[in-house]
Amino acid sequence: MTTLDMSRRSLLAGIAAATGTTLLGAGAAAAALPVIFAAGVDPAYTPAYLANYRNMYANSGLDFKLQTFSQGGDAVDAVATNMATFSGAGEQTTMIRMARAEMRALAIWATTGDFIKLTARQGITDPTQIRKVGVVAGSVSEYCTNLMLEHYNIAPATVEKVRSGPPELPALLARGDIDAYFVWEPWATAGTKVGGTILLKSRDIGYVSTLWLTTNRAWYDQNAEAAKTFVSVMAQACDMAQGSTDLAAEAVNSVIKMDPATSKPIIKEMDFKVRDFSDEDFASFDRIAKFLHDQKVTEKLLDYRPHMVRDFVKGI
Repeated sequence: MTTLDMSRRSLLAGIAAATGTTLLGAGAAAAALPVIFAAGVDPAYTPAYLANYRNMYANSGLDFKLQTFSQGGDAVDAVATNMATFSGAGEQTTMIRMARAEMRALAIWATTGDFIKLTARQGITDPTQIRKVGVVAGSVSEYCTNLMLEHYNIAPATVEKVRSGPPELPALLARGDIDAYFVWEPWATAGTKVGGTILLKSRDIGYVSTLWLTTNRAWYDQNAEAAKTFVSVMAQACDMAQGSTDLAAEAVNSVIKMDPATSKPIIKEMDFKVRDFSDEDFASFDRIAKFLHDQKVTEKLLDYRPHMVRDFVKGI
């Protein structure tokens, strides 16, 4: 169950059944406002795909468009530059953009300790054997790599980081250019198709990642009711995705043409639920902010708190 109150839950009850009924209230008031959700192209965005697949936003009265980007960072950039209304990327990806754009993070919509994994080439059976590791610089990929080195007491100086984009990592592994890489799906599993083995998940080194529903400040300040409707519908889509992996896989295939046999195991690794930010979340974000500063990704230690809207879901 989401944390939505009963009145809004009642308002949106027809959406979950996908009856096609036009909703009234905040959604109707926002009907004329175009809402563009910028999404990446992986199963982490399943609820957004599902909401689009079942016309849930149109039924809520929002003029909605799903726009896909090659990666979550590009999606957040679209929001930061007012080319899109919402994004749903991870905390690290979003925080980097907060250093240079006025944004508002309203809620968490997914949590997982299984989606980001360490894939190693044949012959590497233990993280301590790694001498070259592929990383997506400044991202959660590098963050998890650093946590792994710390967790296994591996001296950073003994491991060379090879910078790459996610799609190139499996090929680097196959050629033997790297011993392993820590990255999100579907690129983690892609490495197993070229002979690699998954050795770790992020929870094994103490990291559970979150995806945020984020908008730009200018839009949010003018469209608070539309924002509530948007997040409410996403909460319903999360519940539907969590309740039916088959339906979720259909939705994923409708957008990114990923075979359900491939997407289902990944979907099952995600906990889709819209919720407010907690104090425990903020403690994790503080560590990430320090990492971004230490890696010189951000010039100053990021004060991300002014960008966060606490108790937004509770207030719907």
